Amino acid sequence: TADFTCSTCGERRPVDAFHKKYQKASLKFRECIGCVEKAEEERSMLKCDACLQRKPREAYRKRVEWDRPKCRQCLEEQDAEALFMVCVACGERKARDEYRSKVD
Repeated sequence: TADFTCSTCGERRPVDAFHKKYQKASLKFRECIGCVEKAEEERSMLKCDACLQRKPREAYRKRVEWDRPKCRQCLEEQDAEALFMVCVACGERKARDEYRSKVD
């Protein structure tokens, strides 16, 4: 059996460690299955614009501004924060429903 060298990680691996499309002997570039899966996982990771952490796509809501994505956790914290406001008179932070309806 022939061994091929992965162009990404540089390791020599048996033929069955490569996808079928990379098993041709004439190829100059080939990636092992592990490197392909790692690259796909890396592509699915996004950086949250609020907390600056890299998180998988599942950690984001479906309807997100993908130019500047915010993860679900940051958006939930932002939504919870919107329920409160600081009183101008006493300076305390109170829930919005404690104020009269005409107050902004």
